[in-house]
Amino acid sequence: MKHFLITFIIGMTSIAIGFTMIFFEIKDYKEVNGCDLYNPEYYTTTNTFNVSDKDLNITLEDGFIRYDIIIDESMKDKVKVETNEAVLTEVSDNRLYVRESDLHSYQNYNHREDLLDLFHKVIDGLKEHKIYTCESNEVVRITCSKEMRNRIKMKMND
Repeated sequence: MKHFLITFIIGMTSIAIGFTMIFFEIKDYKEVNGCDLYNPEYYTTTNTFNVSDKDLNITLEDGFIRYDIIIDESMKDKVKVETNEAVLTEVSDNRLYVRESDLHSYQNYNHREDLLDLFHKVIDGLKEHKIYTCESNEVVRITCSKEMRNRIKMKMND
């Protein structure tokens, strides 16, 4: 029993020292915005709509899809909608249906060099004590003029 107790105390002490060292090592890491690592311009889809005579109806299927509205007065009566590969869009007339892509269509196997480059950037960041984070890839970027902003009707499809 005495041998077991000594081994148990030594084991628990070793585990405590290990966790303490890991805690202090992880504490030195800094979070860095990693959304810029993945080159989004290769995978952007752009749709342009004329909203001078009809409203643009956008249906968002998922509440986790983020949308950014950019005001650009040069657009006049047009609305430009940009999405990345994490978002699937279906267009008919002046209706846009937006939903999150499933994992299989989100993976782009034609760009393995980009994924390998991304892997090396992440590993280099870990060597420099940086952890890359990215809040959301599901982004719909809407560019329109200020007066055409009122012609965009958005609804959530739960």
